[in-house]
Amino acid sequence: MSITTFESLVYPLEMRPENFYPEAMCFTIKKRIGLSLKAIEEETGNAFGAVREKIVQQQTLTEKYRAAIKAISGTTKADQTKREELTAKFNEDADKLGVSNLLVEGGTATFNAGKNIVKRYHKEKGLTTERNIGHIYLNMPQAIAYDDSISWDAKPMGALGAVMDAGIGNAAAAGAVGAAGNIAGAGIGAMLGGLVGKLGLTSVGVGAFLGGLAGGTAQNALSATLGMTSNPYEEMMFSGITFRTFNFDFVFRPESADEITVVDTIIKAFRQYSRPSFQNGTLGKTVMNYPMEYNIEFLTADTGNTEFKGEDAKSKASGEVYKRNEHLPLIKTCVCEKVSTNYTPQSVWAAYNSGAPVAISLSLGFKETELVVDTDVEEGY
Repeated sequence: MSITTFESLVYPLEMRPENFYPEAMCFTIKKRIGLSLKAIEEETGNAFGAVREKIVQQQTLTEKYRAAIKAISGTTKADQTKREELTAKFNEDADKLGVSNLLVEGGTATFNAGKNIVKRYHKEKGLTTERNIGHIYLNMPQAIAYDDSISWDAKPMGALGAVMDAGIGNAAAAGAVGAAGNIAGAGIGAMLGGLVGKLGLTSVGVGAFLGGLAGGTAQNALSATLGMTSNPYEEMMFSGITFRTFNFDFVFRPESADEITVVDTIIKAFRQYSRPSFQNGTLGKTVMNYPMEYNIEFLTADTGNTEFKGEDAKSKASGEVYKRNEHLPLIKTCVCEKVSTNYTPQSVWAAYNSGAPVAISLSLGFKETELVVDTDVEEGY
């Protein structure tokens, strides 16, 4: 797939700190990491080279002896002896070739192929600047929000929760054994402790017995009659974290022909590089390439520099006019989930003589490709 790079796009064109733009955003569009089918084929071929060669040798050996044995068409004892000798010689040569180890060697080759593919992937991933397609610099959006969602769920502990909460006593054990908090087994079993003591039983046994009887419909009827329900003994359990999402809204009001062109190019870039492309080649349109990825940075004025040259944010621009705003957390590499363009943001169509709209709103939605854990927060994310 051929990817066209582009020069840095800047809006507004006069965006500089002294022109009342002390902060800015930089979107760096990057080619997504992914090995080509050709690269995977190369690594697989290298790993399976010895195995493939041995399979070819085995086929040649088999055909050789098969032809030799078939040539002995007689039925005499001497002919039978020759066929047996050839068969024994074939087995001997096959053992020398190591045919019996092909399964093990095939497994080893598969492992090596996977290892080589991962190694090559990380090598490609390390080529950071080579992946850059272009940079888009915009004024700050209308809203900037970080949502660090942490998921906790209430999980019923049942019998174990009852035991943990109250210890092993008659009443608590009755609840534990009585269908993990079933009110017939727990409530009644515990309340009848004195009675069952006279009968020489334990409330645990009776609780379990009544709990077994009072399941399902009977349990619901008893709960409604007594106005009681079982205690689920819930505990908060950590269930994971989510990928952070970001939404940025921009309003473009181009004031010149040059700015109209830049705005059109910026919108097209976001739309184009957030879409997949077909693999083509021998696969035609049956396989699609992933869309591109984005690095997102918040920038602030670098005191003493006045000229913005719109170069790579990390090497030149951030050290001349803008630098990273350290008061906002970093954002990991993202994929774009939404590009929404509104050419009538004021609910009415208005255009210049050329037909270009006087105002355009652009809403972008992004999601990080990696989870943010505690060490990432320490590093500024």
